[in-house]
Amino acid sequence: MVASASPATAHSELASSNPAQDQVLDQMPTQLQLTFNQNIAPEFAAVTLTPVSGGQPTSVEVTVKGPKVTAAVPADLQTSDADRWRIAYRVTSADGHPIDGTVDFKVRAAAPDPSATSEPSPGPSSTSSSSASSGPGTTGETDQAPESSSTQTPSQPSSADSPGPTADPGPSRSTGGGSQTLATILIGLIAAMGVTAVLVWLTRRKEEE
Repeated sequence: MVASASPATAHSELASSNPAQDQVLDQMPTQLQLTFNQNIAPEFAAVTLTPVSGGQPTSVEVTVKGPKVTAAVPADLQTSDADRWRIAYRVTSADGHPIDGTVDFKVRAAAPDPSATSEPSPGPSSTSSSSASSGPGTTGETDQAPESSSTQTPSQPSSADSPGPTADPGPSRSTGGGSQTLATILIGLIAAMGVTAVLVWLTRRKEEE
């Protein structure tokens, strides 16, 4: 007959864990829990947490109460970007039997923040409102700008293109020049007539003598 092993001779082993093997979590847990089938010696319990993708193992502080070993996850690991983790434990049961092993679990990658990745929705910004508005606003002033420039086009001619008062020949100069010329001619005629009269008078006088 083969006698079955009594509870006193059974080896200690891990009964359950939280998170469980290959469990997928929405976020990193704040603590880990390992439950064994026998009480664990508090002075020999050690637990580490390591990213499966690579990295240094981090020793976590443990609390032992009977067969349960609880480990607090450090804050810096709670915000890590790693998605696969490995719990490594090494404990000693109350009867002195060492127990070691690993538990792997996965953390889902955080969804991207829509407010940080999505483009801003078109709102009533100054650009869109000015281009889309048809009321009396900024667009009205912009649309009227070509009208104002077109109405100002047939403005008064500049001094360079149109004859001004300085370019118009004044009557004072032309009249004065004509008057001087006429006076000179009249004086010449009078002088000639005077000379002619003197000559005629002298001629007649000589004839009378």
